[in-house]
This record gives sequence, C-alpha cells and structure tokens, in this order.
Amino acid sequence: MDLNNDCALLTAADIHAVDAHAAQQGISPQQLMHHAGQALTTAILQRFPRSRTLIVCGPGNNGGDGFVIARLLAARDWPVFVCTEHGALPTRLPAAAHAQRYTHDCYSFKAIDEAFLQQVDLIIDAGFGVGLSRPINAHWQSLLQRLENSQKPIVAVDMPTGVGDFGQLYAHPPLQAELTLALFKKKPAHVIAPGAAYCGEVRVCDIGLEQTHLPVQPRFYENRPALWAPEWRRTRPNAQTHKYDRGHVWVWGGPRLPGAPTLSALGAAVSGAGAVTLLTDRDSWPIYAAQMRSVMVEAVDGAKGFKAAIDTRRTGAVVLGPGAVHCPELADYLKVLLDTNHPCVLDAEALNVMTQHPDHFFSSLHGRCVLTPHAGEFKRLFPHLTGLLATHRLDAVRQASQETGAVVVLKGAETLIGLPHGALIINNNASPYLATAGSGDVLAGVIAAFLGQRIAAPLAAAMGVWLHGRAGTLAGVGLIADDLPKWLIRAQRELIELCEPE
Repeated sequence: MDLNNDCALLTAADIHAVDAHAAQQGISPQQLMHHAGQALTTAILQRFPRSRTLIVCGPGNNGGDGFVIARLLAARDWPVFVCTEHGALPTRLPAAAHAQRYTHDCYSFKAIDEAFLQQVDLIIDAGFGVGLSRPINAHWQSLLQRLENSQKPIVAVDMPTGVGDFGQLYAHPPLQAELTLALFKKKPAHVIAPGAAYCGEVRVCDIGLEQTHLPVQPRFYENRPALWAPEWRRTRPNAQTHKYDRGHVWVWGGPRLPGAPTLSALGAAVSGAGAVTLLTDRDSWPIYAAQMRSVMVEAVDGAKGFKAAIDTRRTGAVVLGPGAVHCPELADYLKVLLDTNHPCVLDAEALNVMTQHPDHFFSSLHGRCVLTPHAGEFKRLFPHLTGLLATHRLDAVRQASQETGAVVVLKGAETLIGLPHGALIINNNASPYLATAGSGDVLAGVIAAFLGQRIAAPLAAAMGVWLHGRAGTLAGVGLIADDLPKWLIRAQRELIELCEPE
C-alpha cells in the first residue's frame, strides 16, 4: 500500500539522497540552493513588512540558503545584516558560491551584542539545519541566548538551530522560532518532541523539486487528513447505503469491567460502523443489555459460541481485550479470532495474553490486525525492544510491526503507527486531556469502525488516531472517556468540511 508522499517526513539521509538524485536529473546543488533561497525569501516577504533583518548563517548549506536570502532581500532595499561565527564566509560548495555573491560586510558573533540587536526587527536563523548531529559549541550557544533574549521574531530555515532531524536537542535550549520554513518536505523533528516545540508554525516551501526526485520511498509520514482523505470520503454514506455496507463491529465484553468494552462499542458506533454488537457471557448479559440501546448485546457460550458469532460474512471487524480481565477463555477467543483472519483491534488484556505465549500468537498475526499498546504493554510484548524504545522510539515501533506483520499503534503524547512494510506514521495532534481512563478503549472502537468499512489497517489506524486526538483537543479541560463519543461526532463534522473535494 502506497502512502501519500505529500505527508512524507524526510530525514537528513533522505535529503542527501534527494539532492544527489536531483543533480543526476540536471539540477545542480548551486541551482537548488538558489531555488531554495528564492522560495524562502518569498515566504518571508509574504509574512513580514520591510524590516531591519539579521541573518545568522552557518558554515554549511543552511548558511548558504541564508546568503541567498540576504542578497535577495537587499535587492529589495531591505536593511540586511549577515553574521557568521567568526565573520568568515563558508568555504564549501555550493554555500561558498552564493556567499561570494553577497557583497556587503559579514559580522562575527562578537559584534552581535545587545545594542546591535536593539536595532534589529527580524532574525533569520540559517545556522544549522536538518544535518546537525552533535552539540553546538559555546560561541553558537552564547549567540542563541542573546538572540533569544532580544525577543525579536525569529524565522528558522528548515530547522531551528540546535534541533536535530529527529527532534533531538543539540543546544540548551535551541533557538525558539516563531516560524520555521521547511524546504521541500517537513522533517520528523517538525512533529516530534522535544524539537517540535521550538519550531513554532511550520510552513513548507516549494523549492522546485517533485516527487520524482525522491529516489526511495520515505519511511516516515505525518498523520494528517491529506494522508487518508480519499478513504475517508469513501466511508461517507449515500442514499443507497445499507447499514451492513458500513461494517458490522463486534466487541467482546468481559465479566468484571463492563465500562471498557462499552466505551469501545460506543466509539465504533459514532465513528461510522453500521452495526455494533457487544458479545459477552450469559451471566454478564443483563449488565451490558441494561446500558446499551443502539448497540446490540448478545450472549455466547465460550469460545465455540464466540466463533459462531464472529465467523460470518457480515463481520467487518472485531475488538478484543478492553475490560477482559479475569476472563479464563480469553486466550481461546484470541486464537479463534486470529484463525478467522478478520480485521481486528487487539488491546489491553488481549495484548497481555499474547505476552504469555508470544511464539504461539505472533505467528498468527496478519496485516489486518491492529495492536494498540501503551508503553508498558509494548515493553511486555516486545521485551527485546525495551532498550531501543528508550533511545529510538520510532525504530522500536517500526521493528515491532515488521516482526509481527501487524500494524502497531504505540499510544502516547505522540502516537506512533508502525506498518509491516517498515514505514511509520507519526501523530502529534493529541490533547493531554486524553490521559484519562477509558480513552484508549474508545480509540480501539474508532479504529475498528474504519476497519469494518474495509479501510486498510494502516489507514484505519491513522484515521482513528487522528480523529481521537482531534476529539480530545475539542473537548479539553474536564474530558472523561464517557464524553469522548460526542466529541468524536464534532471532530467528524469538521473533517467532512475539510475533506470535501473542491
């Protein structure tokens, strides 16, 4: 399944590959830098009035972009001041070639004191971009502190100085940008903490590159509606739509914690599932039936009854695990479910059962399974990835998905969605108020609703996670999981307007 490259997040290695590929196709590095500087200058002119502008230039390509901006702004009669660490021009091509075309003085960092900065209206940070991989030196750190103290608006070229391409911090603190102008595509750091917090508003600049200049499929993607808008539109009902055309979601309800599966069922119901049935044992049936109206409740007898219920052509997706504590047959239910090959969301207790027999269950997972662990569950599921999770979360989730062949959704402030073919979708629209009991149970139901409408598991997970995050943001203070379904409705109404074709 191909993902929309408009949502791709490019790493430093990706950018180097793009530059090399562009050169092979006749766009020299010097031309590409000129195109980048033009696009950056246009974005600055669109945002700010004529200003006394300080441009801080690093020794590499980011600094070269800064020199192009300086020359183009000066040509428009902007008062421009350029500084480098020691007042010297870059020495490596293509930055050196463009720096030599800037014919005005170049200041050293020592000259940029408080009095100097009082005369400046705007600061352009063209220091270190996506390629930064080590801590900056004391000269740079001191300058950043003075720039920060000036409280002047700061525009970062591609990345604020001090932020690495995966959001690492190589300055303490990095420069806080009001606006970051990303070149060609966003980078992982634009959406990953802690670096994302220093980027401010992120705007992508067209520098004349096309998708054909990407020599390989990107590994990282930002979760936003453009990633799955066509699939979202396909789920909208029309006058001829039957309820079973919209998918039938089944949710298993355990005997001890009825709230969790109830929340999953409601999450599926308000997210577009045409029918939702909650399955439970006969003793628990009255408890669930008393709570549910739009959701059907059906009693089953053990794993045999569970299999008979879900193994039908009308089954769209199954949710197993929320609230299923003290359910002795849960492992049998899980085996039955995986043997049917139905799309499914495995959460909570279903994940804990898998940890007890990983060799048995992992081999039965497939590409229509979505696992939704939080960090603790992830560590229990993949103990061999615990160290990697602590140091390189993105790689840990990618590896977990590749090992299992399932979609892995690591829930958190930035939810990471690992895909079996190695890509990773990063979601950063969640509200901190989603950190409340039961919100993950609702999410399981939302994802299942899209699985049930025959959306591929990676996009079903991405759609569910984004809507869940948006609902949390809309709800804000005082959010409890019981209220999430109504906010999911509002989030979908917004999305319908956003995804309507022009």
